[in-house]
Amino acid sequence: STTNWTYVTSNLTFVNSQAECDALYVENTNFEEAINIYPNPAKDNITITNNGSDTIDQITIYNALGAIVYQTKTIQNSIDTSGFKIGVYLVQLISDKKSLTKKLIIRK
Repeated sequence: STTNWTYVTSNLTFVNSQAECDALYVENTNFEEAINIYPNPAKDNITITNNGSDTIDQITIYNALGAIVYQTKTIQNSIDTSGFKIGVYLVQLISDKKSLTKKLIIRK
């Protein structure tokens, strides 16, 4: 490797196998960037996608007054919002180590 790489310093170490590379791999995903809620504004339902490695453990939706209008620990990709009134809501997503809140607009 030292013959193929330039700017090799004395503190640089090369690994020799794929297993060693896998052990050093750290996934760099941001929980906020990995979560997508659409359509937004929504009418009858929303879809939540998670492209990251963190598992969503709970979803809670609050209305503008702070009241819980939806909550589940059984995570589904689609949530029925047809019974929600027109307005602004907050969708809180909780994983093992992280929490994220996103704004959701409902219009009919």
